[in-house]
Amino acid sequence: VIDYPMPRGAIAGYYPELNPLLPLDYFDEISGTPAAKSIPVKVVPSVASAAPIRIAG
Repeated sequence: VIDYPMPRGAIAGYYPELNPLLPLDYFDEISGTPAAKSIPVKVVPSVASAAPIRIAG
């Protein structure tokens, strides 16, 4: 997880990496397209003991 200036409670990511978060039955009933703009997720602290990764920038 990398902290970016976003509204509280919002997350962002890239596709196709986020495809596993999108249930196959989570789609718009009218258009039939995946409802990828509103995927419910829960972010929790990691239990791993790995050192944080630093992003140059």
